[in-house]
Amino acid sequence: MKINIFPISLFSGISIIILWGFPSLAASLSVADLFLKIENFNRPSLGAISRGNNQIINIAEDGISQTILTGSAFFQSDALESLGQIEFTNQTLGFGSNFVGRADIQASLGSLFFVPANQALSFDFSLFRQLSNSQSESQLNTVSSASRVNFFIEEQSLINSDNSSEILPRQLDMLNQINSGLSASIPENYSRFLIGNNITINSYMENIISTDQQQLVTTLLTGSFQWTAIRDTMIFLSVSAQSCTYSSDQPRTCVIIAEPRYHGIIFFLIIPIFLLLRTIK
Repeated sequence: MKINIFPISLFSGISIIILWGFPSLAASLSVADLFLKIENFNRPSLGAISRGNNQIINIAEDGISQTILTGSAFFQSDALESLGQIEFTNQTLGFGSNFVGRADIQASLGSLFFVPANQALSFDFSLFRQLSNSQSESQLNTVSSASRVNFFIEEQSLINSDNSSEILPRQLDMLNQINSGLSASIPENYSRFLIGNNITINSYMENIISTDQQQLVTTLLTGSFQWTAIRDTMIFLSVSAQSCTYSSDQPRTCVIIAEPRYHGIIFFLIIPIFLLLRTIK
């Protein structure tokens, strides 16, 4: 496997002052990073590649090549902190090419609402645009897109084998790709259960090997309530639980606990609101 990473620092540390019509309210906008990463994998036809949440199996003899262009920007004001990221991925598999464009915006509302300690009141907006051009006769050219907005409160802690603990940043099940009909898009061990029209439970496992040869095996179970406001737009509440195992020279085991204290209360309050809005609609 050959990995080439070309970091490009652009406008790092440069801030733009924005006035929102109120003299006392100002905000700053800065570009955090912009980099281009090119990955070339050469594996036998039955090899397996695991990268993040994407597990690609049964790679053709000519392997795959991947080009990723990512840029991110940070926005901060008195009441709002957000991080935006845009990613363009070009994957060339042994049986065709897969182009994925993605934009993510994450925001945290700090002083507008009372948020308990170790909690995060946030929302995400993700826009997916995928174009697949497969050379296989059994696959057709497809164009697909989706967008979603997530509102959630989530708390996560990391408990190490030595009983020490630390608060981790929020982690939410965000698949990097949507299924385009290719078996390589979603791991084999990915499962989805639909309860009624609004409740979905997702389950999958991921295997991440970092550059220092530490192996992270994660089991993720995510449940969500979603309501379709307009076409391709979903508002949903998500709960997740994760467990992980590290393997290195000094093995240690950790458990990631996602425990939103008021999640159940919020869940049962939001469902009637969504059902009422849907009835009015």
